[in-house]
Amino acid sequence: MFFDSLKLVTFLSNHPETKYLLAFNEPNFLEQANMTPVEVAALWPKLESIADAYNLEIVGPAVNFCGNCVQANGTTYNSPFDYLDNFFQACQACRVDHIAIHSYMNNVGALALMLPVTLKTAWEQKRSPSILLMPIAFASILGGMITMIGTPPNIIIASLRKEQQQQILSKAIGTLVV
Repeated sequence: MFFDSLKLVTFLSNHPETKYLLAFNEPNFLEQANMTPVEVAALWPKLESIADAYNLEIVGPAVNFCGNCVQANGTTYNSPFDYLDNFFQACQACRVDHIAIHSYMNNVGALALMLPVTLKTAWEQKRSPSILLMPIAFASILGGMITMIGTPPNIIIASLRKEQQQQILSKAIGTLVV
């Protein structure tokens, strides 16, 4: 991936309303940013200076599970957790204000994926798991309602809605022409 700081600065100068800088989108995907954790960490000071100059909060790197992934030193970064662990190891003094989480799955799958991580985190912090599980459950429900892939009925309903809109539009156009 080619990082063009001049284009970024130009964009930010033309969009002063910008509040966040998503540093790298899916850097562990070969077809996206295609960067190892060490490569991202090497560019981080440049991103921080740009974020500081424009008073931005830094988000990222935004990683996800992938199949066609970046490899380095015998590690294939198909897990976002491995990628972030190695990124933060390589970039210990880096400022990261927010972490982005990508998820391309239905709500039940997302909940099942997050459950073991959430329970482990709660146990390590000596907190009740319900403090973390309730927000994740609500996010899972919300994701299921507002995303096309959140739950299978959403796809069916969207398809039916599209067909009905096309029928209504064709009738309306026919009426206007006549």
